[in-house]
Amino acid sequence: MTKKILISINQFADFSKATESKKRTIIRQQKQPNKFRISWYQLPKSRIRKSIENNCDLEPVFKGIEELKLRKPIKSRQIHDRTVSLEALERYVSLKLPHSLKSETFEVIKKVESKSIER
Repeated sequence: MTKKILISINQFADFSKATESKKRTIIRQQKQPNKFRISWYQLPKSRIRKSIENNCDLEPVFKGIEELKLRKPIKSRQIHDRTVSLEALERYVSLKLPHSLKSETFEVIKKVESKSIER
């Protein structure tokens, strides 16, 4: 019987260059993912996804930037998330996307079965 193992691509990339103790930590985190995780970049992810779905139209991104600028964060996590989210959207706008990307039609996968390994 073959086990199917899935791992986050970010963790896989980190694992390949990690020390032995960091590798053990990555494996432990993948086997027993933290149930409570703060979702960073929620607005930028959705706006960039919408932009790519619409042949790299930047209008959803500009609307996201305006929405973030109007937010009044209270907690330090909210302040930090707003700052890094604005930076992410501004960097996306400044990217020089290839013309081929703008002329293609993409299907964006909204749900994935698992983001970590299966036991």
